Amino acid sequence: MRMILKQVLNKLTLTLNEDKTSIKDARKEVFTFLGFNISLIDNPHTGKCFPYVEPSTESVRSIKTKIKYYTRRAMTPVPIVDIIKQLNSIVRGWSNYFYYDHGHKKIKKLNST
Repeated sequence: MRMILKQVLNKLTLTLNEDKTSIKDARKEVFTFLGFNISLIDNPHTGKCFPYVEPSTESVRSIKTKIKYYTRRAMTPVPIVDIIKQLNSIVRGWSNYFYYDHGHKKIKKLNST
């Protein structure tokens, strides 16, 4: 598998970072890739397996930290319009990136905290 991937990447003039690369079996473990937690879950209604993709805990923690930074008391002298513009940009970008499959559930949860 790794050899095929190396061949494809070579054709694209890309290289595989051996230190960061690992092969995971989603049927046996949850893994994080590009800020998403990915696992396989059985559908209780159909019995079929499907990929469950949601923002990782670290990604949620990161956006919460950014929101707290812009809503802290020290930002009081900053015009509210500037703060809202910055927050809208950050939250819109995060939610657009993570609004995939089951990611919207964590976004709704984030909205309520």
